[in-house]
Amino acid sequence: MNLSLSLSIFLSLLFQKCSVPALAATTNEPPDALIYVVCFQTTNESLCQEALRSYPLPSEGLDFQILCQASIAVSNADAKSTYNLIGSLKRNESDPMILHELDLCLYAYELSIRGIGKANNSLIARDYDGLYKIAVNNQVLESNCETGFVEKGLDEPIQLKEAGKKFQDLGDITVVIAKHLKDMKH
Repeated sequence: MNLSLSLSIFLSLLFQKCSVPALAATTNEPPDALIYVVCFQTTNESLCQEALRSYPLPSEGLDFQILCQASIAVSNADAKSTYNLIGSLKRNESDPMILHELDLCLYAYELSIRGIGKANNSLIARDYDGLYKIAVNNQVLESNCETGFVEKGLDEPIQLKEAGKKFQDLGDITVVIAKHLKDMKH
């Protein structure tokens, strides 16, 4: 496909204000068009593109349901990786206040991982309102980790800060897609 065709598809979707009904449940547009629609609305467009393209997507018949599945899978892997990072940081930390915050972060990520599982169940059940609420709630859970450090005037380990930002950005992909799915249903 040439660049002008890709650009025209992207612009037509953009001018429709990324209207989901215009794309229908399954689109005949190239997968890139739907990925652009989603990623353009996220907080980190390049990470969104990278994350969604890292998942094995069909070359035809791509829809928001499949993209959401990809987003959930990528977020789940990232949450588990961050959970393991926090465990590693705990093993190398001696400050009791930081250890306490790391314990709270572990708990927040444990809840997020469970939430991602619930989000997947909601997606399978086509409960898009529930999916959207869970996706937004997962964003809040992660922010609680960072807030604990800030409120106590503690330095959050840089690796955790970066991992938290990435988790937020990946979670935003699910929020954007869940909103599209929710809006399509209504």
